[in-house]
Amino acid sequence: MTACLRRAPLTGYHSTMFKRLAVSVLAMGFVLISASGAMAEQLTVTDDANDNMGRGLDIIQASVSNRDQSVVATVFFRKDRLGDVVVALRTRHHGTVGLAVKHRSGPDKVSFLTRHDNVKCPHLQVDWMPKQAAVEFRMPARCLNGGNYGAVKTWVLTEGAHGGSDTDYAPVNTHGKLTYSRWVSRG
Repeated sequence: MTACLRRAPLTGYHSTMFKRLAVSVLAMGFVLISASGAMAEQLTVTDDANDNMGRGLDIIQASVSNRDQSVVATVFFRKDRLGDVVVALRTRHHGTVGLAVKHRSGPDKVSFLTRHDNVKCPHLQVDWMPKQAAVEFRMPARCLNGGNYGAVKTWVLTEGAHGGSDTDYAPVNTHGKLTYSRWVSRG
């Protein structure tokens, strides 16, 4: 005698439960996928307000997120005004690069600074956010040694819009001098 197993048709209750389970599994998968990019280590440094040297951008906070596909640096200022911003990124074995924006009247001028003039960084993005008094740099990982690097450390410097003199910098050491941050692991 052969036993035949037949699947019972899904009732309204079971059908609804099955759909809810499927949606829950998909949602958890999306959360895990999107969380993997969010696992990059982030460093935030603060700087005293009103410690700038002359008229210009006064840094109050800077953060760097070292992601798999990019490095994102965001600098917040006490007040939105014209000036230049440089974010230095140093690796353990591949030197230092600079992300720079000249924020003047007219369009911003963005630069990728290295020891070699012929190095370019396509798709380097800068977003000036006047309402937040902030600027955000997004550097594709391939711009730094072809994407072959690990941890980075950083410092941030601002200069006045009407001259090349330094206005503010962060982080600072115990003597008030510009220094590199701690290492930020790549995520």
